Amino acid sequence: MMLATVHRLLLRRLYGSISDRIGRRLLIDDVHLNERVATVVADVIQRFVRGPEDHA
Repeated sequence: MMLATVHRLLLRRLYGSISDRIGRRLLIDDVHLNERVATVVADVIQRFVRGPEDHA
């Protein structure tokens, strides 16, 4: 986690590129999602909240 923080704050890298560099597709550090997956999760939650008529 500390390495990811250094890459993000000091080197201004995106979380997606940080996770790619360490060989992970979804998570940065076994806990936190990168931007790619966070967008997917947000879309799923948004469709769920809007209801069944918007699930097409």
